[in-house]
Amino acid sequence: DNWVSGYGSVRRRKEEDARTLARQDQIAEELETLTLPDPLVQMEAEFKRTAIIGVGLVGGSIGLRMKQMEYGGYIVGHDRIEILDEALAKGAIDECAEDLSQAILNADLIVLATPVDVTLRLLPMVLTQAKPGAIVTDTAPSKRELADLARTITDTKAVYVGGHPLSGSNRRGIANADANLFDSAYWILTPTETAPPTVRESLAWWVRMLGSFPLGTTPERHDQMVAMTTHGRSGVGRWVLGSVADRVVHHSGDPVLMVRAQ
Repeated sequence: DNWVSGYGSVRRRKEEDARTLARQDQIAEELETLTLPDPLVQMEAEFKRTAIIGVGLVGGSIGLRMKQMEYGGYIVGHDRIEILDEALAKGAIDECAEDLSQAILNADLIVLATPVDVTLRLLPMVLTQAKPGAIVTDTAPSKRELADLARTITDTKAVYVGGHPLSGSNRRGIANADANLFDSAYWILTPTETAPPTVRESLAWWVRMLGSFPLGTTPERHDQMVAMTTHGRSGVGRWVLGSVADRVVHHSGDPVLMVRAQ
């Protein structure tokens, strides 16, 4: 009797498993297949023309990476002529522009890869001359002062979103530019309250395509974290950045959207 009872239990479990599998197959068939756009195709559609202001180590590396991933858009560089010539020879840019106004003309994405003091000087001119809908970002390690400045510029239809790639090199200049400079690094984005969600997402995708993981926070919080790292408390700084990184939103296993630190 025990044998018969045990056999019956096994059979019932098999039947339940079979029904479960059948139900799973039915659910799978009812699911709608969602096709996501190719990020590179999407980026080319949004950023047909990119202007890189400052084609040194960081700016040159951005251009090289965009070319490496077969970006089909057009990249204009602005810097001193001898630097532009080298950047053009390395394949980091498609066109040299010694004049800033010419460099940003009709640009969909403008990247200020310059020191903080230079970025502060150029940002008002860039925002007022950029075409409507253009996205302006930077790579400077200080964000609050730039965000405050951007808020005072009302004569613009472009959108500014601060950025700071947490990668670099002891070397400098276009001669040391490397397409892989940003691989697996965090890239902090600091959108202000006026930046539309679509702009934040577009820029986050661009950062991801450069090989970095985009994180989002306020300009004030960014500067606090950088100060903690810069002032000798590197362990605390790493812990703070790590706590933010742990909250990155993942989509299909890939961190492409940013989170805002509270």
